[in-house]
Amino acid sequence: MKSEPSFKIMVPFAAIYSLCLFLPTIDMLATYTVNLWIFSFPFGVAALIFPAIYPLSDSITEVYGKSVAFYIIAICYIAIISLSFINNLLLSSANNHYLYDFMLKPSILTTIIGPIAYILTSYINVKLISKLKFKMRGKHFVIRSLFCSALSEAVTSIIVLPVIFHDKGIHYITSLTTGTVLIKVLVTIPFVFIARFLVAAYRYVDDISNTVYNTNFILNKKLESSI
Repeated sequence: MKSEPSFKIMVPFAAIYSLCLFLPTIDMLATYTVNLWIFSFPFGVAALIFPAIYPLSDSITEVYGKSVAFYIIAICYIAIISLSFINNLLLSSANNHYLYDFMLKPSILTTIIGPIAYILTSYINVKLISKLKFKMRGKHFVIRSLFCSALSEAVTSIIVLPVIFHDKGIHYITSLTTGTVLIKVLVTIPFVFIARFLVAAYRYVDDISNTVYNTNFILNKKLESSI
């Protein structure tokens, strides 16, 4: 049984994961407004893309374990942060940099605050879903992933949005954060089911037995707790 994903899994996963991680930084300032009868609230466009991040990492954690998930998350995010810094440097040093000032400042803020929020929530997400898998004996992946992903999304929004929109006033920030968290939770649901399909795909491609893996996972956890 393989303990880490093959290149058939790693290459497309890293590409999709990095893309879903990078696109929200471009759309950070873009917002939509939802109007439902007497209710009206704004939300960030990134809420339609970023919710794919945590279910994707959950699918890797489910099959290959938290160490592999932490490694892949770290590699992808280092690459994205490096590219973001290079992009910000090129924009700020361009002759017509004033044309990009409206996006440069939030981009720099995202590059600074993003790693703090993302690393924190990714750590919580991977550790929590790993712990819940042990408690639930490998069952109910959709429930576990939805709970962990929704929690991580909420924490990320609460940390990042007030910093990016700090000049918009407390009322707008509160409304935007609440609306973004709500939309993120709703959008997370289909991504969790996609992640459940990916779990089966990983096991098929890398020839990993579901029963054997779950048994080894539980035995290893018991061994770790007894040390």
